[in-house]
Amino acid sequence: MKITISKSEDWQIASFAKAPLQLLLCDDLLPTTKLLWIVLANQANFRPIDRTVLDRRIGIHRSTRLRAMSELREFGLISGTDSHVVVHDPIPILMGLEKEDARSREIAKVELGIDPLSEVAETKKQDKACVDYLEAARVSWNSYRPANYSKVRRMSSHILKAIDLHIRALGVQAHDYDNFFSIIKAGIEKSDFWAKTNNNKSLQSIVGTGQPTSQKYANVYSLYNEGLEYGAAIPTEEDKRKDDLVLSSKLRTVIDTYDELHYSYSKIWRSSGNLDSLTDRIIETEERLREAGLDPAKFRMKYQFNSWPTDVPAPEVSRERFWRYDDEL
Repeated sequence: MKITISKSEDWQIASFAKAPLQLLLCDDLLPTTKLLWIVLANQANFRPIDRTVLDRRIGIHRSTRLRAMSELREFGLISGTDSHVVVHDPIPILMGLEKEDARSREIAKVELGIDPLSEVAETKKQDKACVDYLEAARVSWNSYRPANYSKVRRMSSHILKAIDLHIRALGVQAHDYDNFFSIIKAGIEKSDFWAKTNNNKSLQSIVGTGQPTSQKYANVYSLYNEGLEYGAAIPTEEDKRKDDLVLSSKLRTVIDTYDELHYSYSKIWRSSGNLDSLTDRIIETEERLREAGLDPAKFRMKYQFNSWPTDVPAPEVSRERFWRYDDEL
């Protein structure tokens, strides 16, 4: 598909936000994560931006931003604190990942006994083996993951590399993902932090990506040895898994609006202000949720106020995000 720019005198493309192609073409970053980095890079050195404003501008939920920020930190694309984010040049980092991929392919050739002289003839065999490992790891994690941990729909080559390095460090047989994940699952189930407190219940939060950090190695070592003590776990039964509900990204606006209305309602209620101004918007937003086939009660947020303009009940505990949007997969 050929792309050209219309008359140059009509508009100035030079003033637009830009991003390196290595970032845009990186298969291991979610689209939302790429967009967040672009916004952060173009906001750098300007007036600080409120996080809620950032979410609204990008059109994402707070938990989506937190997940994307975590992914950017894992890859080394940002550092700093929540109040002061430092954005790093992605080109050397992503080029380094490309070199790691090339090295991983060379290691795969040795493991598969591929003769370098017959490299071209064996390319398909090598690629198939790599794809098989990606699929085997994905299927194994989805089978053994604890019930409240998220499902992997597309296994990243960098997450697979981290898994294989953990397996090697632990002395587990190469690519024996069922053995590895069954013991990790047992360790998670015996840990209050990993089973309950950890807010980022994902595979990546445990193993990391690419070359694991010393902290990731320590976490996995602790979970694995804890799991060994109690014995390998069995796969989680399908009906007990709490898979994220996948929603159309078109619903992001109405759900985010409902969240914002909770915040606004709480703010006015605390100041003893007039809540009537929000009543119609709340009723309208709840109706839009119902029209989309969603129960507003599942999206209610727990705030410290004792009134609400509709009969939609307040939750007994703080709401955890139980859904993902289709553009986050």
